Amino acid sequence: MSISSIKIVAAIVREMGFTRRNLGQIIVASAICEDSIGWVIIAIIFGLAQAGTIDVVNVIKSVLGTAAFLLASFTVGGWIVHFLIRWTNDNFESEFAVITTILVIMGAMALLTHFIGVHTVLGAFVAGVLIGESPILTKHIDAQLRGLILAFFMPVFFGIAGLSADLTVLRDPTLLLMTVGLIAIASFGKFAGAFIGGEIAGLRRREAFALACGMNARGSTEVIIATIGLSMGALTQDLFTMIVTMAVATTMAMPPMLRWALARVPMGRAEKQRLEREEFEARGFVSNLERLLLAVDESTNGKFAANLAGLLAASRGIPITVLSVSQKDMSKHKQELEKEAGNRTEETIKAAADETKPAHNSDGEASLVDVTVRKQGTDTEEAIAKEAKKGYDLLFVGIENTRGKSGLFDERVSRIASAFEGPLAIVAGNGDHLREPQRSP
Repeated sequence: MSISSIKIVAAIVREMGFTRRNLGQIIVASAICEDSIGWVIIAIIFGLAQAGTIDVVNVIKSVLGTAAFLLASFTVGGWIVHFLIRWTNDNFESEFAVITTILVIMGAMALLTHFIGVHTVLGAFVAGVLIGESPILTKHIDAQLRGLILAFFMPVFFGIAGLSADLTVLRDPTLLLMTVGLIAIASFGKFAGAFIGGEIAGLRRREAFALACGMNARGSTEVIIATIGLSMGALTQDLFTMIVTMAVATTMAMPPMLRWALARVPMGRAEKQRLEREEFEARGFVSNLERLLLAVDESTNGKFAANLAGLLAASRGIPITVLSVSQKDMSKHKQELEKEAGNRTEETIKAAADETKPAHNSDGEASLVDVTVRKQGTDTEEAIAKEAKKGYDLLFVGIENTRGKSGLFDERVSRIASAFEGPLAIVAGNGDHLREPQRSP
């Protein structure tokens, strides 16, 4: 009964316009932390229940296995997941290949937790967390993945759960009274705990009340847990029905209560100023960038473009792909020269990103910039058109000559621009920008 429904809570918070409010973020963050800890505990308990007996060896194995799995997942595992998604996105033209990779990752991590003696639900949950943090998970792919889950997996699962519930057992006055008591105990325990916790944390009474209202809904998560327990034989049919009824009752009661509570929470002056600033920044162009493509040669203007791209990417940890468009004669040792040019560009980008560290964080740490260097292989226009299909929000162009004799853009710039359908940033440096491109702002 300690679980909260993150999805329903987040939906109400978003509907009421509290997504960026301090209280809204506290409510959602509390639900996420509660669910994360709850899933770990539940996975261990279910793993022990599957063994049929409880002994010290099994308990220690499950706890240590879970700790090792979480440590590996949030260190090396995150890098592996991001690499697999990026590799799939960059090497397959179909968007569904990324979704297939995500499903494979989820299944593999679920099996891994099963092998260490913990329930598979923990592996799937951690996989979802890591996948959601991937910088290559574009909004379009994210929408497709959510559509697959909402249109296929969720109806099937909850349809089966509904078939397993037997509401006729509530005709028994004893079971009905026990169900009402379960709902009352679950609601009071959750409400009181969240309210007292909010008071201790320094929230105002109205804010603590809203927090307590938001934490009370169990939603689909409780149904999932009850279904797993029923399938394992840990719950009887009657107890399963009682838990599902409790989940439905608390979930239906929470939205109107949370709406009523949030509508009565005043906004402070400092919070209002922060929201206005964030709203202004959200309407900007840079805040919506997810991935950059950098087409440069080895000229000083190309280095200046790489420097600008690094400064821009470091502000939000935006991944950059570098495509060399040098026209130099590279018939001999072409691959070595391309690699060397790409490495120099990568060093320029990362050096520019390092320059922003003191400005972004008081501890001197800026967002890491993921740089990928591509080989041109074919002619410039074809290479850019092919790379652009992988999903980029902005193309940086930095070549030696950007202006033609007529005063317009050089013909080569026009050809590069025609190969990319999105926004362009054509860099044309002058003066100090070209004399010291890596030091120019």
